[in-house]
Amino acid sequence: TVTAYGLTPGMYVGTSIVVTLVITRPPQCSSGGITVVPSFGSNDANFVPDAGVEFNVGSSSLSKDVVLTASQSSVGYVPLSIPISGTCSSIYAPAISNASSIRVFPKESVTLSSWSNMTSPSDGAYLVYVGNVIPIFIDLGTPAIKHTGVTVVLSFAGLPGSIALSPTTVVFPAGVNKSTVNLTGITDTAAADLSVSVSVGAGIFVPVGPIKVKVLRTIPISLAFVPSAQLIVQGRDLALDVTVGSVAVVGSMTVRAVYNVSGRLNSTSFEFKTDTADLTQRITLYGLIPSEFGLLTLQLSGTAGTFYHQTVSSYTTAVRPQRTVLVLNPPTELFLNPTNTKQMIVSLQSLPTVPGDIVTVTHTPSTSMTVSPTTVELTATNPNATLTIEAVSYTHLTLPTKRIV
Repeated sequence: TVTAYGLTPGMYVGTSIVVTLVITRPPQCSSGGITVVPSFGSNDANFVPDAGVEFNVGSSSLSKDVVLTASQSSVGYVPLSIPISGTCSSIYAPAISNASSIRVFPKESVTLSSWSNMTSPSDGAYLVYVGNVIPIFIDLGTPAIKHTGVTVVLSFAGLPGSIALSPTTVVFPAGVNKSTVNLTGITDTAAADLSVSVSVGAGIFVPVGPIKVKVLRTIPISLAFVPSAQLIVQGRDLALDVTVGSVAVVGSMTVRAVYNVSGRLNSTSFEFKTDTADLTQRITLYGLIPSEFGLLTLQLSGTAGTFYHQTVSSYTTAVRPQRTVLVLNPPTELFLNPTNTKQMIVSLQSLPTVPGDIVTVTHTPSTSMTVSPTTVELTATNPNATLTIEAVSYTHLTLPTKRIV
């Protein structure tokens, strides 16, 4: 007999297998010998032709190898035959060990992808903001034949140093078909190709095109706040404008103010979404308990919170106590006489404890009397001020005994 050994049930286009042909004894006829050419019949086009092997009279060799190389994929399994020809062919019969048919599969694909919602509408590039991370998914699909190990290498065609990949080389152990690499945006850059190449398993696995990646600058966000002029006062609201340079391409960001002295103030919040039209929005601070100086910062949260950066990292401010200004010895009556003026005293009920705390008292203009000076500033070192009052027309009015400012 002539027996074929080593045929496998499946192989990939472009790969080869070695089939060993073994005869039970050397040819015994008077001359010549036998020729064995493996054949797939009508499916021979799926393989690179092989000249076959010869076993000649007088040779002691009982086995020879032929190489079968797949040139194109097959539809289903293809049976192998081993026709025997030559002067001694009549005394041999063919036999096949192991598999008697084979299927040729197309090469497998290696694909890259990331989050589908992080893409540019103009060129389809995957987007990542500076300082942020997106996953890069590497997928070998479902191989027709279980692989014994594959290694791929990632490379970026954009500005050098604009991204970081961890890792750049990925090893797939036998039977593992999926892996993830972290891509970090380092500096902003135009869309460029991120490609994968196969270093181990290249004869079977083929990359399916590159994907594009674009690194975006983070978006500036600012708080319109001048601590020396806009005071946070116990029991009062303070409205402040928050402005962003744009809205993120995906997700939402919620902004609120936080104070590093716990329990001293509250803040409302606002959510910037991809469809937010007005890039300036307002949040309101409310003083709860007076405090010494602390740090006021913006807290950015939500799925797009890390896509923004604060133009000013923090503000030094305090929650100031509400001031009560007492009006002492107010006159009960005035006469229409330029020389008939009277005086009263305005005084802070308690002294400020925060440096730079100034209470400004301003007289509301009146047609019936004048107050001089019209504005006074009360401080810890100057908590009292004297006002001179003169009547200019007849009227009846009541002067307050205290005013909250």
